[in-house]
Amino acid sequence: MKIRSIKRKFLLLIFAELSVITICISQTTRLNDSIHCIIKGNVIDRPNSSKIILVKQGESIRTSGITIPIVDGKFEYQFNCKYVELYTLLFYEEQRRGRPCNFFSEPGVINVKLYPMERYYQNTVTGGDINRAYTRYNRDADSLFNQKQINNEKVKLENEDRVFTEEAKQLMKKMKETDNAHISDSLHNLAIQLDNTGKALTPEANALQDREIKLGEDFQKWQLNYIRNHNSLVGYSLLIDAMDRKYEVPECMKIFHAKFENRFPLHPYTLRMKSMIQSYQAIKTGNPFINFTAPDIEGKPVSLSSQIKGKVALIDLWASWCFPCRKKAISMIPVYEAYKDKGFTIVGVARESKISDGINAIKKDKYPWLNLIELNDAGKIWERYDARNSGGKTILVDKNGIILAIDPTEEKVKAILSELLK
Repeated sequence: MKIRSIKRKFLLLIFAELSVITICISQTTRLNDSIHCIIKGNVIDRPNSSKIILVKQGESIRTSGITIPIVDGKFEYQFNCKYVELYTLLFYEEQRRGRPCNFFSEPGVINVKLYPMERYYQNTVTGGDINRAYTRYNRDADSLFNQKQINNEKVKLENEDRVFTEEAKQLMKKMKETDNAHISDSLHNLAIQLDNTGKALTPEANALQDREIKLGEDFQKWQLNYIRNHNSLVGYSLLIDAMDRKYEVPECMKIFHAKFENRFPLHPYTLRMKSMIQSYQAIKTGNPFINFTAPDIEGKPVSLSSQIKGKVALIDLWASWCFPCRKKAISMIPVYEAYKDKGFTIVGVARESKISDGINAIKKDKYPWLNLIELNDAGKIWERYDARNSGGKTILVDKNGIILAIDPTEEKVKAILSELLK
């Protein structure tokens, strides 16, 4: 369906949300007022779920989440806040793969019904004008971009074992059986080649994947158009999400300045957008690195600049729970050993909620370089390095602190070092 026809279909929604916009403005200007929000939840057909996590949009569920117990299929939580913002509820056991349920922190009682993950589309949130507008948005998005059919076809292919080609199945079997790290890396590279050439999936699975990608692209275009036409807190929260996902960043910045910056000057979303724009523009090749101070494993504050001054350095942002980050760091150990006496260093920073998790990972992976701990995002390092929702990010800088590469591979780091540190 063309974007233009979608715009016509939703013209009425623009007028329907004018009252919501007025409410949003009043709630963002009364700084001394406190919003008292009460969440009451019913958990349906989930007898084994004992707790749920509440987190504000943009905050890490691993470092900022509040755990709420579920008793006899019910939960309740009350909190005060100064602004209406988007919050997420996620079952504790589904932190990595679950379907979150979102709501806005409007004053009064917000009633939530939560179903098993495979029935997430039955989840409901009631209470407040902004939540009603958000429900309308989700309902319209689902009606236009319903992925249920694609999901059903996925399940069918999986049940019939028609997702992967025989070549891919054999390769995965070998990867599972080997304990040799060198062989495992070689097999992993072969798997990447298969995937890049379209030979990992069957023709049916490839076609289904193409349909899913096209559906996602169409949805993102529609969502951006929705944001342009709905300068309410619903649209604003979607704009924040689009920026986080790095979707059409220049256009998101343009919409922010034109539609939201002046309408919500005091809202936390405005501060966050400005911060995201600043870090997006700062963390680019050719720009200087951003200095910060963080404690080492013994709690002693260490300045990054003091450790990398006059050296080519890899700044490694990682987390104990981010296994791809740790695998990449381990792959850099031989590079570090080869160039550490030639003017190269690595400084790691672990993003943790408990310092012991970072220390245990450092000991297990045997990193030979200095590692610092970013506890509960205290220094906002991930935010400043434009990596808010990720476990990690690596930045290679030269002797003058100028960024040479962002998330470089082991091969790229070696190639750069071989030129700079001959």
